[in-house]
Amino acid sequence: MALLSALSLSGVQRSVAQADTVVIVSLDGFRADYLERYDTPNIDWVIEHGMTAEDGMRPVFPTTTFPNHYSMATGLYPQDHGIVGNTFFDPDIDEWFYISNKDAQNDPRWWYGEPFWKTVEQAGRKAATFFWVGSEVEGNRASRWQPYASVPFSQRVDSLQAWLSLPDAEIPSLIALYFPEPDGSGHQYGPFSQEMGQKVSEMDQWVGSIVDVIQGFQSNRKITLLVVSDHGMEKQNGQAIYLSDYISDQDVVRSVVGPSFDLTVPEDKVDSVLQSLVGAHPELDVYAVNEAPTEWKVAMHPRRGQVVGSATPGWYIRWNRSQSVYTGGTHGYDNRHPSMFALFAAYGPGIEPGKAIPSFDIIHVHKLVLSLLGLPSPEGSSSSLEPFLQALSTSKEGTPGHQLDVGVKAHPNPFNTFTTITYTIPTSSRVRIVASDLLGRHVSTLVDGEVKPAGSHSIQFAAENLASGTYLIRVEAERFSGTQRVVLLK
Repeated sequence: MALLSALSLSGVQRSVAQADTVVIVSLDGFRADYLERYDTPNIDWVIEHGMTAEDGMRPVFPTTTFPNHYSMATGLYPQDHGIVGNTFFDPDIDEWFYISNKDAQNDPRWWYGEPFWKTVEQAGRKAATFFWVGSEVEGNRASRWQPYASVPFSQRVDSLQAWLSLPDAEIPSLIALYFPEPDGSGHQYGPFSQEMGQKVSEMDQWVGSIVDVIQGFQSNRKITLLVVSDHGMEKQNGQAIYLSDYISDQDVVRSVVGPSFDLTVPEDKVDSVLQSLVGAHPELDVYAVNEAPTEWKVAMHPRRGQVVGSATPGWYIRWNRSQSVYTGGTHGYDNRHPSMFALFAAYGPGIEPGKAIPSFDIIHVHKLVLSLLGLPSPEGSSSSLEPFLQALSTSKEGTPGHQLDVGVKAHPNPFNTFTTITYTIPTSSRVRIVASDLLGRHVSTLVDGEVKPAGSHSIQFAAENLASGTYLIRVEAERFSGTQRVVLLK
C-alpha cells in the first residue's frame, strides 16, 4: 500500500516505467511449483532479475486452456468474455464450441471482450501473436498473427527475432507467444514423472533462448518479458465418480464432464438434481450455479448450466461406468487448489528486480501488460494493477518519447457526494478519466476521449449513487497519466 500511495497521492503523479515492447510467453500447463520440483535455471534468472508470484497465479474456473488464455488477454472472467470452457454449448448459435473446431476460432460470435493485442493496434501501434488463444478471431487479429498449427518451437523464437529486427515503426509493441508444453507431457505422463522433469527442462531452455534474443536488442529497445502459464496439472490415479450412479439421462439436457462438470437440466428438475448430487460422493463438490464459490466467478449464463461442480484433484468425473477412466495428469479442477496455480515471472523495464508478490487472479496480467505499454484498459475490464504495485518501477522523468507525469488532485478529499478533480497536461491530448474501486472495477467514466489543450483542467466526480469507500481516479492523456485516491464518506 505504500507504493500505491506513492503512485497515487503525490502532488506530481508517477506512472509505471514503460517498455517499448512487451513479450508475453505462455507455457501451457506449467504448474507453479514446477519451479521448486525441477531445475529451471533460465526461468530462475528471470525471477532473480524481476518478479514472481510466491505461489503462482490463480487461474479462472474452469482451470482449462481456452478460458484462462482469453482471460489474460481481455482482463475479463469467462462469465464476461464468453469462453466459459474448452467445451460448451451456445443456445443462440445452436452449436457446440470445441477447441478443435477451427471455424469457432475465427468466428467473433463466440468471443467477447477486447484482447490486449487489439487495444495496442487501436492505439496506432503494432502487435504480433503466435498461436495465442483468441488471436485468430476475425476483426480482432494483430498486424502479424499465425493460424494454429503443429510447428517446431524454434519457429516461435525465430519469429520473435524477426519481429524485433523490423524497422522501428514496424516493431510490435506487444508480442504474444504460445507453447503447448509442458501441458501435453503432463497429460500423458503426469506432473511428477521423469518425463515431466525432462520436458520442464526443455521448456526452460526455450525461455533461455527467448531471453537471449531479447538481450540482443536491449541496447536500443526497452523490452519487458512475461513468462506465464494458464493453469497447473494434477496426477490421475484412475479414480472416477460416475454421475449416472445418482441421476438419470432424463435429468440432463446437456452435460460437460471431466475434472469439473456443468449440467443443463430441465427447469422443473433443478432442485431434484441438486438434492441427488449434493453430498452424494465425498470427493465431489456440487452447487447451484448462482451459489458456487465466489472465487469461481460463475453465475447463470446462456452458455452454462444450472448445476456446476468439481471433483477433488486426482479424481475424474464420468457420466457412466462404460466410459474409460483418465490416467496420467489433467487440470480443470477448483481454481483455489494449489495444484492448479500457474507460473508467473517477469523482468525488464517497469519491473523491480528480486520481488515476490502474493498470488493473484490471472486476469490481472492484462492490466500489467497494458500499463507497461502506457495504455488504458478497455471499458469494462475487470483487471487491476494493484497486485503488482510493490514490484513495479516508477518513472518521474519518463523515458525517451514517453513523458508520464500528470498532476491529479481532488478537493475536498475525503468528500461527501461530490469532489472536484483537477489535473494538468503539458501538451494538447485526448483525455480519458475513469473512476474505479480498489479491486479495479469500473464505476464511472468522467471524460471519454475528449481533446483537451495543454494546461490545468477540472471535472466533478459525482458519487451520490456509490457506497462509502476508497476509489481511484485515473487520468489517461495519450503519453501522460496519473491516479488520485479519493475517499467517499456518507
